Amino acid sequence: ENSQVLTTKEYVNGKWITTKGRFKVYSSWSESIKDHTKLMINGTDYNSQNYQAVTQASDYNEAAKALQEAHYAT
Repeated sequence: ENSQVLTTKEYVNGKWITTKGRFKVYSSWSESIKDHTKLMINGTDYNSQNYQAVTQASDYNEAAKALQEAHYAT
């Protein structure tokens, strides 16, 4: 699996910090979208239901809250 370490900002304990993170590298935009869709539908390796509340949300507010609760973004 191809990846690259990049500088990113994370929200930790109520404040923004700058850190390094490892991110997948895709050969195309389409490949990244397909992989993201699989993640939302199939969940993570440790929890296949991790994003179920996101995919079943009735509106974008509910979906955004579910993403945060699923620890998708920090």
